[in-house]
Order: sequence, then C-alpha cells, then structure tokens
Amino acid sequence: MRNLLEGEHTYFTGCNRFIPTCVGNSHANNLHHRRTHLKRFVYFSSAAIYGDTLHTPIDENHPTQPLSPYGVSKLAGEQYALMYHRAFGLPVAVLRPFNIYSPRQDPSNPYSGVITKFIERAKAGQSPVIFGDGEQTRDFISVHDIVDLVELLVEKDAAIGRVFNAGTGTQTAVNRLAEIVLEVFGSDLALEYREARTGDIRHSVADISAAKTLGFVPQVSLEEGLAEFAGE
Repeated sequence: MRNLLEGEHTYFTGCNRFIPTCVGNSHANNLHHRRTHLKRFVYFSSAAIYGDTLHTPIDENHPTQPLSPYGVSKLAGEQYALMYHRAFGLPVAVLRPFNIYSPRQDPSNPYSGVITKFIERAKAGQSPVIFGDGEQTRDFISVHDIVDLVELLVEKDAAIGRVFNAGTGTQTAVNRLAEIVLEVFGSDLALEYREARTGDIRHSVADISAAKTLGFVPQVSLEEGLAEFAGE
C-alpha cells in the first residue's frame, strides 16, 4: 500500500485479491496515508445509495435510502472517506456513477450491467431479457466519459471534500435500450419479458450540474457507445 501511495496517479478498483489485505491491515493503511502527501483520493461510490427516487433528475442532495447491501456498503465507504477529509485533511472527492458500460465488462460478473447482458445475448442470437414492463429508466454512461470525469476530480482542487454524480443527464427506458442493441447487431429478435425483480429502482437519471462546474461534458452518446461493442 505504501508503494501505491507514492505513485503519481494510482487507480485502485477494489480487485478481489486485494480486499483481504485492505481490511486486515486497515490501521497500517491509515498510518501510511497520514505519512504520504496525496494529491487526491477519489472514492468510487454508486448511484445505488439513492434507492427509490423521490424526484428526477437526482442531485447529490437527494436522500440516501439504499435498497441493497451493496448500496449500504458504498454509502458507508463515502462516510469513511469524507470523515478522513474532515478529520485529517485527506483530499477526498467522491464519485457516484450511475450505469457505467464498457466493452470489457465480464457478462458473467453479477455486477455487470444490463447493457453487457443484452449484448451477450444478442451476439448469441438470443432475445434480450427484460424484467418488468421495460419502461423503467436508467442513465447509461460510457467508461470513456467516466475516465474524463475522474481526471477532472484529480486535477481540480474544487473537487476536494465534495460528492459528484457521474452520468449523462439523459434517461433511457430499458425497452429502448434493447431496441438499440438489436439495431446495432442487425437483429430482428423479439424482446423477452419476465416478472419484475424485487428491489429494482423504477427511474434513475443523474443531475450532473455539480460535475459540470468542473468542466465535465459527456461526449459519448448511447448509440455511439453501443456501436463500440459491435466493433469488438
């Protein structure tokens, strides 16, 4: 951990093999960060902390009422990170990503998003599976735009001690997403519907006004991002 903190930029995404070390040596890690002059510590949270939305778009002041253990753990992580900022001056910035997608997501991973799962089925000649009526909406953001925003959080001092949504500010219904995926792959498959899942949020779209104050402007449209999958 000491070597990680001495680098110019370190992007640590919580790989499973490192988690026991982080948990088992948390006190030592805390001491190391106190001895190291970090430029920035960006904590990756999740929009899952919001739970059922009271209004959309969702700004960073929206009540946090997570509906899953995952969301609860992310919210706890935020509080730890911000506590270190308040108590010890750690230059923390918190990122709350909405629905990130990337061609390199592993479809077998339970945390892979709906886009990855739709793409996998389309490539196999299988219909996209939609839970519920498909009119639930999400804010899908390309990993390329996420990287741009992370760089701003690292470089801009105005990000320190603050929380930022990471999205596009545009909501897309799951039905429409499935249609775009099929269009990208030139498929005329019918959509397959199954019973809605307990705990699924109905509508989710980010208010990215805070991120825009740092100069963030999403560059990748959903259609452009999905076309990248077809080029794999």
